[in-house]
Amino acid sequence: MTNQYQTLVSRNSGYINSDLQKLISETKVLIAGCGIGSQVAEAAVRTGFQRFVLVDGDHIDAHNLNRQFFFHDQIGKSKVEALKENIIRINPQAQVEVYHELVSSSNVKALVSKVDLVFDTIDFLDLKGIVALHDEAQLQKKFLVSSFSIGFGAAVINLPPNNKSFCWIRKIFDLPLQGDIGSISYVERYIKLFTKLAPVLDPQVSQVMKKVFKEFAEGRPCPAPQVASGAHAVAAICVTAAMRLIEKKPVTLGPSMIVVNLQESLQSPGLQLVDEI
Repeated sequence: MTNQYQTLVSRNSGYINSDLQKLISETKVLIAGCGIGSQVAEAAVRTGFQRFVLVDGDHIDAHNLNRQFFFHDQIGKSKVEALKENIIRINPQAQVEVYHELVSSSNVKALVSKVDLVFDTIDFLDLKGIVALHDEAQLQKKFLVSSFSIGFGAAVINLPPNNKSFCWIRKIFDLPLQGDIGSISYVERYIKLFTKLAPVLDPQVSQVMKKVFKEFAEGRPCPAPQVASGAHAVAAICVTAAMRLIEKKPVTLGPSMIVVNLQESLQSPGLQLVDEI
C-alpha cells in the first residue's frame, strides 16, 4: 500500500484491521446503477476500496441532487463519468472503469467477469437488467449485494455464490427460473415484494409506494420519492456487508432481506443514561 492510501484509511484502524484493509484495497467491485449507487461508491472509496467498474446509462438531473453523490456543476454529465471524477477526488490513485450504458444480457457477462463483488443498485424500473445481473453473478459465482432505499431506511439482500441452478431474484419476484422473462410487468412484481415487506415498513413508505405503483400501472411514469437518509442507509449497509463477505464473516443471506427503518429506531426507548429527576 502506498503512503497516500495508508493515510486515507488510517482512521479506519481499530475497526478495520490491516489484513481486511489489504483485502478491501485489492477487491474490484462493480457498481451497477450509479444513482443510489453513487452513495455506495462514496462510502466504498472512503472505506478503502479503490478498484471500481461503474455502469449506468443515465445523465445527472437536478432532482438527483437531493440524495446522490453528485454536484450542481455536474448536471447534464453522464453519471458514470461524474462519479469517476468524484471517486478520484477522494483517492487519486483509484482505478475506475466506466461504461455509459444500461446493464443488459449482451454486456453483463463481460462486466461481471471484471470484478470480485457486485453491488446491484439498478433502478427498479429495469427488471430485465436486474435479472440479467443476478443471473450472471450466480453463473460466475460472484458475491452480490442488492439494495434499494425505502423512505428513511433501506432494504438489502446479500447473495453469495450457491449451488442453486437459479438466482434468488427470480424466486423472489416469482419469475421463470430460467431464460428470458419476456414482458412481465415490473410493477406487479414490485407490488408483491412491497406487500411482503409491509409489516416492517414505516406506514408512510407504504402510502407513498402505493401511489407510485398506481401511477405506473396507469401508464404515468414518475420518479419514486427518495430522501438522502435512505440513500445513506443503503450505502452504509451495502459497504459493511461487502466487508463482512470479503472477510468471510457471518451475514444474513438471501433469500432473507435486511430492512432498516430509521423512523422506527428513533422512536425506540433507547438507553437510559441517568435516572429521571
